[in-house]
Amino acid sequence: MKVLCNVLYAKVGGGLTYAVNQVASLADQPDMEVRLLVSPWNADAFRAIPAIPRTAVHEVRVPNVPARFAWEQSVLPLRAARSACDVLLSSGNFAPLLSKVPSVMVLQNPNFVGAGRVRSAGRGLGYRSKVRLSFESMRRADTVVSVSNVLAEEIRSEPRLRGIDLVTVRTAGPVAVTDAVDGREVEDLVGPEPFLLSVANDYPHKRLDDLGELVRRLADASTGLPRRVVLAGDIPSTRRADIERRAGDHSAMLHFLGPVADRRVVAGLYDKAFAAVSTSEMESWGLTLPEAGARGCPVVATDLPAHREVAGDRAHYFEPGDVAGLIDRLRDVASTSRPTPWGLDRTWQDHGRELAEVLRRAVQRHEG
Repeated sequence: MKVLCNVLYAKVGGGLTYAVNQVASLADQPDMEVRLLVSPWNADAFRAIPAIPRTAVHEVRVPNVPARFAWEQSVLPLRAARSACDVLLSSGNFAPLLSKVPSVMVLQNPNFVGAGRVRSAGRGLGYRSKVRLSFESMRRADTVVSVSNVLAEEIRSEPRLRGIDLVTVRTAGPVAVTDAVDGREVEDLVGPEPFLLSVANDYPHKRLDDLGELVRRLADASTGLPRRVVLAGDIPSTRRADIERRAGDHSAMLHFLGPVADRRVVAGLYDKAFAAVSTSEMESWGLTLPEAGARGCPVVATDLPAHREVAGDRAHYFEPGDVAGLIDRLRDVASTSRPTPWGLDRTWQDHGRELAEVLRRAVQRHEG
């Protein structure tokens, strides 16, 4: 089966990690011939996948996100029809509305449906336009794939999406890192003092301002806990300033690394961190929780259904926005030994097999 995968959307962080692992697992299936449509900002990551020939990776030179949306709705349907592909896979929350070939769309973003959509209702025209396009994409697709059981329930809660063909293909655990950088290299990067670690790009639902408040409270109280927070992720300078303001006189305790693409470095950070902290108020899948767990790093995370689906009782939970509760959970970490490394009960190979079956069924539905 010839599969044309549109992965123009994937740029940094969990979205890129998901897309790379997904198409790699799909390409490993014996009857799947995968071709990729990539963007200038992610081409190198996809060209590095061993199972996909470089000749099967086609770069689309879209300069920005608005141009990408326009290309996906106007040019992509024609390109898919002319490519002789059996099915089009769109992994980034949107799909062409006028596809002539069988179309499968993956929804990852919890902001677009259910409680996430309601919580974000006050956002601007750009957000509302994306919600409408994502809804219509799901209504037009032959099959919609949810990345988690939790997100699937949010999709089912939307009256306008009743009747769509919805399946869940759960995200897998992180790919094992066997050559993490050592502690000395981590110290060269962030210094020798103990630290808490946040691995997250800056989006409103990530609540990264809470980390500034955390630093302020840790510095103002004699908790015996680490007072420094290392933030690995894409955080614009204006938002860094916002987070620093929340820290007050203690902003020097915030260490912004920027995006960290080298998984060996990320693994080394988890190895050295006192705990990994997630302050998000909404998720479809808690990618960083099993990533930290695989390194034996304690996890302190907001009490979200998506986090519970991933980590169960292996994380310490607090309510979103409750920084005092976060500090209490950090005290719990301090009073217990470092956990045994843990992982999920599924691999990317499992994901690839399940997704391949979804694609086959979508083709049959389209033809029927």
